[in-house]
Amino acid sequence: MQAGTFMHELGHSLGLTHGGFYYDTAGSYIPTIEPNCKPNYQSVMSYLFQVDLLDDGVLDYSEQKLDSLNENSLPAGLTPSPSYSTTKWYLPSATFGVGTAATHHCDGSPISPNDPDMTMYRAEGTANPINPAWVSGSDTNFDGALSANLRGYNDWTSVDLRQIGATANDTGSPGVNHFGTGVNHFGTGVNHFGTGVAEIDRQTANSVTRPPRKLMANVTGPPNAVQLNWMSPTFGQIGAYKIYRGVDAPPAPPAYATVSLFPPLTFTDRNISCGHTYTYVVSAVLAGTSQESVASNAVAVAKCAVVGP
Repeated sequence: MQAGTFMHELGHSLGLTHGGFYYDTAGSYIPTIEPNCKPNYQSVMSYLFQVDLLDDGVLDYSEQKLDSLNENSLPAGLTPSPSYSTTKWYLPSATFGVGTAATHHCDGSPISPNDPDMTMYRAEGTANPINPAWVSGSDTNFDGALSANLRGYNDWTSVDLRQIGATANDTGSPGVNHFGTGVNHFGTGVNHFGTGVAEIDRQTANSVTRPPRKLMANVTGPPNAVQLNWMSPTFGQIGAYKIYRGVDAPPAPPAYATVSLFPPLTFTDRNISCGHTYTYVVSAVLAGTSQESVASNAVAVAKCAVVGP
């Protein structure tokens, strides 16, 4: 989190924004500011990756310009082949019906009655092909509008080594520009944050709870049992984990068990019998709240342990 935030703020002093910018009008020095939280912009400059980083821990600016996305008609994956194998986006439904919807737009702006999608959940998965599949006609970067042209951007070819000043940044006040002084990032009358918060704050960062990572299951015995192990989310103070179980069916609410373990993150299910397939997912609950993440990856156990010779 500290490394990502440092590199993010350094990026502003190098002329980078939260989604890239283009000079669309010939002869004009007023840029078109791209929106925040785009799935096709793999950069620590995006709020999707500032505190979570890329590919489960990589610190980087965008290395390539990925093809544009039309939220009304989304492709099967990001092209060209992205630098990092995973990305993040928003969906109108939670995986396995598990999770709490985001409390704010991804850029920190409030959810309004005019939103195309009032209830959205953050997903993460492979970038090409997209898995889990995203939903055409939904606000994938959750900024309160459907866009027909979310453009990719290459940070490394766009840095300005003249070092634009980045002092006096007010990180906690909505609507305040990058300097907190009435001077915007480009000196052009355009606030490069759009409608969101000036910089990501705790409330915005915790607008969604991240899911547990790398859930694994092992059959143990005697007696026959299933042991689950997982890793904590990439960000957030987690107060509890919920285990969901499906017997010969996908997992679904209500939770099968709730645990608070720090560490190791593990749970043993001893209530199993041969001849059934047990499928599990785990979610995380933000400490001091009821805000729950979407489900982790699913794991399935289709046979009992063989004990003895």
